[in-house]
Amino acid sequence: CVVSALSDRICDGRAQTQDLCVKYGKKVLKQGTDYTVIYRNNTNVGVASAKVQGTGRYSGSVLKTFKIYPAAPVVKKIKAKKKGFTLKWKSDPTQVSGYTLQYARTAAFHSGVKSVKIRKAWEVKKTVSRLKAKKTYYVRICAWKTIGSLTLRSAWSALWECCRPRASTIWLFHSGMVLTMVDWIFSARS
Repeated sequence: CVVSALSDRICDGRAQTQDLCVKYGKKVLKQGTDYTVIYRNNTNVGVASAKVQGTGRYSGSVLKTFKIYPAAPVVKKIKAKKKGFTLKWKSDPTQVSGYTLQYARTAAFHSGVKSVKIRKAWEVKKTVSRLKAKKTYYVRICAWKTIGSLTLRSAWSALWECCRPRASTIWLFHSGMVLTMVDWIFSARS
């Protein structure tokens, strides 16, 4: 019996299942008739298992595992500070161990990347200071969970761009909408 088509999942608070492909030789078996699937640890971030148990004309079992990753944090607000900013985000603290905030001078994050590790799951605000004035910075954040020696990381949040323009009027932007006048410009980038 060969079991394939497993893929990793993202935690959304619901039990995660798989659209399995189960074959015996060249024959594709039918779930409910030829086999059943028993899942374990398939709701929270971590390593889940799917046990395929033969039924009817088929016997034996195959155990497969897949990973469930944390959902990416959602940036809620950026508050400007002189030569810095405070980032606020939303995440499920029961499904993470902490966060990694990154900022860089280029959107590609190839060089000059600065990382700030936040080791408390319930902490959803971080201030970054001592940035250079009149320079553009790009900001993103991800969540991670450590289980024993395994660390599972989420995807990065939406990319934010912040800069101080030369003009005297300075505004805060989010998804192309003007929100308020502040010391820096912030805009979400997909």
